[in-house]
Amino acid sequence: MNPDRLQTQTTQKDVRVSQVFPKKLDGVLRIGCFITALISLSVLLTLIGLTRSSWVTGENRFTEQPIPFSHRHHAGELQIDCRYCHTSVETSAQAGLPPTETCMTCHSQLYTQDEVTAPIRRSWVEDKPIRWRRVIEFPDFVYFAHNVHVNNGVACTECHGRVDRMPLMSQAHHYTMGWCLECHKDPARRLRPEEEVFSPDWSPPDHTRLRGCEIPSAERTEKTMKKLLFLALLWAMSLNTLAQPGDNPLKVGFDHHLGAQVPLDLVLRNERGQDVTVKELLNNKPVLLVLGYYECPMLCHKVQDGLVEDLTESRMRVGKESRILTVSVDPEETSQLAAAKRESYLKAYPYPVGQRDWPFLVGKPEALDTLQTVVGFRSAKLKDQISHPAGMTVLTPSGKVSSYLQGLRFPALSLEQAIEKASREEEGSFLQPVLLLCYQYDPTTGKYSLAVYRLVQLLGCATVLLMMAAIFFWL
Repeated sequence: MNPDRLQTQTTQKDVRVSQVFPKKLDGVLRIGCFITALISLSVLLTLIGLTRSSWVTGENRFTEQPIPFSHRHHAGELQIDCRYCHTSVETSAQAGLPPTETCMTCHSQLYTQDEVTAPIRRSWVEDKPIRWRRVIEFPDFVYFAHNVHVNNGVACTECHGRVDRMPLMSQAHHYTMGWCLECHKDPARRLRPEEEVFSPDWSPPDHTRLRGCEIPSAERTEKTMKKLLFLALLWAMSLNTLAQPGDNPLKVGFDHHLGAQVPLDLVLRNERGQDVTVKELLNNKPVLLVLGYYECPMLCHKVQDGLVEDLTESRMRVGKESRILTVSVDPEETSQLAAAKRESYLKAYPYPVGQRDWPFLVGKPEALDTLQTVVGFRSAKLKDQISHPAGMTVLTPSGKVSSYLQGLRFPALSLEQAIEKASREEEGSFLQPVLLLCYQYDPTTGKYSLAVYRLVQLLGCATVLLMMAAIFFWL
């Protein structure tokens, strides 16, 4: 048996085996990747927000105590000094909790039969201390000295908030390391006169408050300007990330004009020197439109070679299920050159092809410009060469753009799916241009693979945007 024929049959069997999977699986997988990226980004944003939420930090959370002690009543309405209960705040690292004896100083005479104060009396009779629960929990490696702070002019309200307005004691801030460092960077802004440290109502004259800190207006403006400058720097970094080295400054590529109608009366010239319209070329069959030029020293012959090989491996035959139009975008090329190219390529295709099923065409400048504009084929003249993208456009039998196949090789299954979709007058998914941002054609495998550099670009931009959001909302 002929080895070439045996290889062709084996390849066709492989293609049939691959079609055990649904033909829409490729699109489903791409959409799945896109949705997975969105979900991952959403989860990341959720986790960032969660770490700042009160559910994690405990900010504004009330701690249940054995006795519902009201600071608003004692420190606010009765104006009892903080040091009456927290006796060691000026001399020790710990502020100290009041013993039962301190409570009984008043409650041996007041509310002696009240149920709320019953635990105090029971503690006094049984000689057992009241087990207060800690409101603010610091890690073991954090050392905070109350006496150092209050003796240097840091008021109780700077850390504990307005306790004189709290019915039940709650955590006033999130107490993260950043919160502490914000004060320690410039502690002078938080300092008070010594006699006002324990006064909750004190406020500095002629100052503007910013998040509970006394900051002069000029300093606040300076801080805002620094933040805006930093945001601008991050934005510049994101733009630099998108500037991929080696990007084509000529902007050569495909614009996806799905659904665009190619003018049916557009006139081109075939390899025999005959003028033909697009309507005659279509002949009510889907079309693979290959744009390039015949004397191209780079991509064109690779695209045509790859197309011939992939069509050979495919179950579809040129002229039966579809037609191919190879069009030169160079108006200076002639029909004689087109005929020579057609003869060389059809020799490599092992199946018979009719004269009208795969024409090689040339055209006038106006017609070629119109065709390129409609299908979104962006090329550029560069000295004696034409720079252009690699790939082809799939047209429906009525001449509308159905989809795009980009790269140098076109897997048989992708070709068959594109032709079948075009035969039903269907358009490709609008997600295709978006998905191709993250996929690049790999000529070593003949497939689209994940473009790592492009993926890093997108993730880098997302990171920069998240940093900008964090700075704007939380700093």
